[in-house]
Amino acid sequence: DVDIELNITDIMTEVHRNLPDDWELLYLGDCAERDSKYIETNLTVHVLHKLGFAQCLHGYAVTAKGAMKLIEKLNIDKPENHVDIDIPNLVAAGEIIGYSITPQTVVQFKGVNDKSDISPGYVGGTYPLMNSTLLFLGYDPNKPNDPI
Repeated sequence: DVDIELNITDIMTEVHRNLPDDWELLYLGDCAERDSKYIETNLTVHVLHKLGFAQCLHGYAVTAKGAMKLIEKLNIDKPENHVDIDIPNLVAAGEIIGYSITPQTVVQFKGVNDKSDISPGYVGGTYPLMNSTLLFLGYDPNKPNDPI
C-alpha cells in the first residue's frame, strides 16, 4: 500500500530531464538504500543517486530497455524470490542500471487500521511526503477508523 506525492507529474518531469542517458530503472520510493552515489544535477528539490542496492519497490519507473532486461533476467514463470529481492540484486550486480531520488515520491504506508497484506499484524507509521495524495483526499492512515 503506497501514498504518492500529489504533484508527481511535475516532479517526474523535472527528474526525467536530469536523468543520465544510461538509466534503465528509477526508484521513486524504497527502503534500506546503501552504496549509492550522489549525482550532480540541476534538480531544485530532489537529489539523484546512482543505485548501489536498495530494497522495497514502493514505486519505480523503467525504460523499455530496462523492461526487456527485467523480462529476460527475472524468472517470471517460476520466481525463486520476491521481485523486491530479485530486482535489487540485479541492480547490485550491475545487470540493470538503476537510480533513485530523494526525498521519496512514493512511500509505503501502514496505518492503524492495517488493511495491508504487508507484514500482517504489524502496525507501523508512514513515511512523510511533502504533499501526500492520501492526506489531500482526506484519509489519515494514523487515525483510527478512517475508511480507505
